[in-house]
Amino acid sequence: MTSRNIAIFSLTMLVLVAVAAHAQGVRATVPFEFIVDNETFPAGEYTVTLTPFQGRQMALLSGPDGKGLRFLSTLPCEPAAKDGNAYLLFRGYGNRQFLAQIWTGSSSVGRELSMSKAEREVVKRAKGSEPQKLLVAAK
Repeated sequence: MTSRNIAIFSLTMLVLVAVAAHAQGVRATVPFEFIVDNETFPAGEYTVTLTPFQGRQMALLSGPDGKGLRFLSTLPCEPAAKDGNAYLLFRGYGNRQFLAQIWTGSSSVGRELSMSKAEREVVKRAKGSEPQKLLVAAK
C-alpha cells in the first residue's frame, strides 16, 4: 500500500468516526409493513440513525440483519407527542402506512420525511380524509 493510499484510508476513517460521533439513532419494532419513498418494507425491527452529511441531516434506515439499507433526506419538525420519548410516526391511509417522522427523544426537534409520490397519490384518492397517525415506540 502506498503512502498516498494510507493517507486516503486514514482520512476516510477519521471522517467516518466523526460522523458516527454525531449520529443519533433509534431502534423500533414496526408491527406492520410500511412505505418509504416508493419502497415497501416488511414488519420487523428497524434502526434509524440520524447523521449530518454535507450540511444536511440524513437518516439511515436499516432493517433486520442490516437489510433494507436506505438513506433518507429529512427536515426539522415539531413533535407530534411532547413527552420526550423516542418514536417513529407513520401516517396511515387504510392498510398503507408511510414513515413520516423520526424522534430520538434526545432533542426538542424531530426529523420529518417529505411526502413521497406514492403517498401523494394515496392522499389524492382519499379525497381529503385525514390520515391516521401511528406512533411506534423506539429505544
